[in-house]
Amino acid sequence: MQFDQLTEQKRVDLPNPCIDTGMGLERIAAVLQGTYDNFQTDIFKALIEASAALTQTAPDGPHRLAHRVIADHIRASCFLISEGILPSNEGRGYVLRRIMRRALRYVHTTGYKGMLLPQLAPTLINLMGNAYPELNRAQSLIESTLQAEEEKFSTTLSRGLSLLEDEIQNLSKGQELSGTVAFKLYDTYGFPLDMTQDALKSRGLSVNISEFDAAMATQKHQARQNWQGSGDQKQNPVFQKLATELGETTFVGYQTLEAEATVRALITQDQTVDRLATGQQGYLIVDQTPFYAESGGQVGDTGTGLASNQTAITIHDTQKTKEGLYFHHIEVIEGTLTVGQTINLAVNNTHRQAIAANHSATHLLHAALRLRFGDHVTQKGSLVTADKLRFDFTHTQALSADDITALEHHINTLIRQNAPTRSQVMPYQEALQTGALALFGEKYTNDVRVITLADGDESEHASTELCGGTHVKATGEIGLFKIISQSSVAAGVRRIEAITGQGTERYLQDLDQTLNQLAQKLQTSPQNLVTRLDQVLADKKKLEKQPARSSASTPIDQTNTKINDTELISETYQDLPHKDLLNRMDNLKKQHPSNAVFLLFNSVGTDKVSAVVGVSTDLTKKVPAPELIKEIAPTIEGKGGGGRPDLAQCGGKNSKKIPETIKKVEKLLNNK
Repeated sequence: MQFDQLTEQKRVDLPNPCIDTGMGLERIAAVLQGTYDNFQTDIFKALIEASAALTQTAPDGPHRLAHRVIADHIRASCFLISEGILPSNEGRGYVLRRIMRRALRYVHTTGYKGMLLPQLAPTLINLMGNAYPELNRAQSLIESTLQAEEEKFSTTLSRGLSLLEDEIQNLSKGQELSGTVAFKLYDTYGFPLDMTQDALKSRGLSVNISEFDAAMATQKHQARQNWQGSGDQKQNPVFQKLATELGETTFVGYQTLEAEATVRALITQDQTVDRLATGQQGYLIVDQTPFYAESGGQVGDTGTGLASNQTAITIHDTQKTKEGLYFHHIEVIEGTLTVGQTINLAVNNTHRQAIAANHSATHLLHAALRLRFGDHVTQKGSLVTADKLRFDFTHTQALSADDITALEHHINTLIRQNAPTRSQVMPYQEALQTGALALFGEKYTNDVRVITLADGDESEHASTELCGGTHVKATGEIGLFKIISQSSVAAGVRRIEAITGQGTERYLQDLDQTLNQLAQKLQTSPQNLVTRLDQVLADKKKLEKQPARSSASTPIDQTNTKINDTELISETYQDLPHKDLLNRMDNLKKQHPSNAVFLLFNSVGTDKVSAVVGVSTDLTKKVPAPELIKEIAPTIEGKGGGGRPDLAQCGGKNSKKIPETIKKVEKLLNNK
């Protein structure tokens, strides 16, 4: 290496030219251990032997390459997961997934049917955990992630084989499988081309390699275009230009919530302007500001501004460019704001304090999670607003009710200590040596701000993190901490949402109101709600077990026959409560007060039947109900005969005889 090429036209000499021999750590280890082969060094050799033992294949036999790939990839996977990277379909998570799946494909070639990678992880951690303690801290996360990914790949592999089988059914010996299909197997299901070719070879088939290569080239082109890189978003060209011209904005918001500033630029509709009049919205850039700009998951400040000429503005949000130029989204309420004008900026204190409380609570939550579950817990994302906090972290299992109770108790105990917050600025490496947590993937400057919370009576439980956000002056300002939800956002990543201070107060008030309303509806007290609800649910379950009931207004059969001057009304029901059957009889008597005879049958279950006979008052001497019931009972295989002149009833064992019984009554009435 001889030159540093600055641009296409400019190249300068390096101060110390040298030769890159490629003599990395592993090659030095190979030399010191007397071998020409990296895979014969102690760590790789142990991993290969473990892989061979588990798969019951020879380490240097036909599966020699498979064991080497597995050993190399299990090492890479464990280290990546220990850094908080998890398998996904984009960015570095996608790189990890491809590494793991390549290892799993080689596991497949050995014929091993179990879960190999999770069993190999402890071997790797035992070998390298002393030198790299992060492996020990993340062991549970590593093993569970490897297990989940291997299970997922097993399902994917089955689907891919099924797809391949469907595609080759219509191919004859000597034909080619579409390269597009082969690429889909590779890209979607993790099949390498050689695995597909091996599956086809035994059937005398091949793959269209040119189509496969074309699909691969297209995918690589798209991947380069879609690659997210560091995650930096594209900036508005106007802000980029101003950032270059004006440089960083001085932030004074740690020390004060009010500051006098000079208007350096105004922007509206993606153009710089000299002034903004009443009613206009746009962006304000000043030389210094007390407004915190959105970053690190914390939302931007809101507030007001007032100029000497009584021009008043409202600031709805604050953002900044990656170069550190702050821009405030504003609306002119009164007057005209001009470039060069002096304006007094004031942050909304209530809004800022609520955000600070939630941000400090997020730090306490992070520390509490690591204390309860282990150091594998790392932050994967956060959102801090005035209303709530949201925290994403690496963990494979849902939190139990006991976990949530313990976390809330621990954090609220630290809050009640009201320990002062300590903020220090120090070199990055020095901060790490103090034990401060740095978030993986974040970009830090040479000098960093370190926030320490709850460093009181339980100092071993204190939270120390690198953070540029705003925080409470003492933990007591957080108020009461309450977790309101937990969920899964990705494989191995959990999300907690929580509230503090006035947010918790409102939450508890709403909850109390809901409990009182429920208690009132269930006619009990809030303290006895559970007992009362258990009783209601038990009653509901009991009712559900009862046979389905037909409505009294919907008989399954109904006849109305005129016999001389007498009306014979018969109705048949299915599984109707006997009380309802008698009520129906009362209604019929009211509707037909004279010259009427009533037959009501209720079929119970499959065979049983109950019968009720009613007679209008004017016919009770001529055809008394007990006399009719005596005629009915034998037909339905029952007994009966008692009752009043206007009402009699009996039960029987044969509901199929109901039509015959009705005919018999018709004949009897005709004779009478």
